[in-house]
Amino acid sequence: MRLTVPALAAVIAVGVCLVLGPQLARVMLTNIAAVEVARTGFRSGPTEREHTHSLLRAQQLLESAQRLPGAGPAIESLLAQVALQRGAVEAAVEHLRLAGADRPGPAIRWRLGQLYLSQGREAEALAEWRSAQAGGLLLAEAQRYAAAGALEEALRWYTFAIAIQPEVEAAYLGRAAAYERMQRPAEAASVYRQLMAVVPDSVEGHIRLANLLSGSEHRPDLAREVLQRCLETTTNGHGCLYYLAILNQQAGRLEEALDQMSHFVRLAPESGDGWVALGQMHAAQGSCRHALRMYQNAERLGRHPVWRWLALSHAGQVYRAMGRKAEAEAVLERAVRVAERHEAGPTNIAGLQAELAQLRASGESAPPSTTTIRCRD
Repeated sequence: MRLTVPALAAVIAVGVCLVLGPQLARVMLTNIAAVEVARTGFRSGPTEREHTHSLLRAQQLLESAQRLPGAGPAIESLLAQVALQRGAVEAAVEHLRLAGADRPGPAIRWRLGQLYLSQGREAEALAEWRSAQAGGLLLAEAQRYAAAGALEEALRWYTFAIAIQPEVEAAYLGRAAAYERMQRPAEAASVYRQLMAVVPDSVEGHIRLANLLSGSEHRPDLAREVLQRCLETTTNGHGCLYYLAILNQQAGRLEEALDQMSHFVRLAPESGDGWVALGQMHAAQGSCRHALRMYQNAERLGRHPVWRWLALSHAGQVYRAMGRKAEAEAVLERAVRVAERHEAGPTNIAGLQAELAQLRASGESAPPSTTTIRCRD
């Protein structure tokens, strides 16, 4: 009779047991079984028949190892993997329980939770995950489903993450974002409000709710209330000040917007967005020299490299509105060079080059009739 490699190895292990003792034999049997389990998981793996035989051989080897003195949790853990691959979920749960009988670790509790969930036993799954403090793993699972576009499944896992660690901001933000992607704004707004109740200092929650209300919900009045409450209740809410200024600008309340954005850049001088928005507000009022100074600040102080060239593009538009074509051309040429140096991407560079070519082809020295900027200084 011809012996298979695992069977032959088992015979050798028994021989070793007789010669050197049971401990080495147990280790050898366990390692051979682990190889058999691993073989079943290869992508280019075995046929269904070979898969079944590998699992059966692994189980027989592990059961032999169990009968030797000193058998421990590693054997039970491998038996759980075998049972799970054979579809015997209850047996897998029992093996995992035995593997962690003395003091189940987080890894075993995480796997137990997954097994309970596969049986629809959510309460037991959550109990295991709570003991394992598995909120981070649950959040990562939710984010994985969201990235894959499986939004209903993502919502399910975000709910688990919140149930385990209700103070984690990212779980609420992810859950609300999933609802927004599903065009369910009312449910998204409800999640943002839950977050603000649990984590009152969440600046991001206030901002996202305000953006939702001012956008798809068409309620800028409510959005302003949310942002105002953010300024009053959060410890580092100057981000809310930026968005409040933008909302007031959109509503035509320019003086108020200017005051708020000026306050914002004093609090966050590294914000290129703030300096550019302030420049646009000054330009809208016809204060073109003030606008140019704001764009210079964005170029000089803005934390992100994008402002090294994007601020120059804004300045070029103002110079053109002032009828100063040569200066507009000079800053746009510099913007192209800086964008190329910073590898701004072909689309951005092409946009700047097109803007420069249009300026050169216009032949205008006076402000173009198409500009929306009306300089008064």
